[in-house]
Amino acid sequence: MPERERGFFNVKNAAFFTGYSESQFREFARKYQLPRYGPHRTRFKREDLEAWMEYPESFLDDNSDGGCWGKAGGYKPIPKEMIAHFLTAAISEWLHEEENRAKLREIMETRKRERVVNLSEG
Repeated sequence: MPERERGFFNVKNAAFFTGYSESQFREFARKYQLPRYGPHRTRFKREDLEAWMEYPESFLDDNSDGGCWGKAGGYKPIPKEMIAHFLTAAISEWLHEEENRAKLREIMETRKRERVVNLSEG
């Protein structure tokens, strides 16, 4: 199975995937410290490239609001905007299930009843 199908690209294919020449991509890979994989660290993961294209600043160390350790061994900052984006997407996906919406309505009704009881006791 070609590496592309498993989600990994060599430099040439990563450059093509991101829309840059090989030399431009190599420069960006160094500047933004993109995680590298493989025995010679010459492979790039598709999901890393997609995240970099959407949030390039999150791969620069001077913009850190927090972060995580990448599999390739570097600390990668995660900006608050990116975290908010992923949380919003996850919540939206979760709410698409009727069962989850029903659970949320039940929790909200319980909280309302608890507040009414607390107000009447106070």
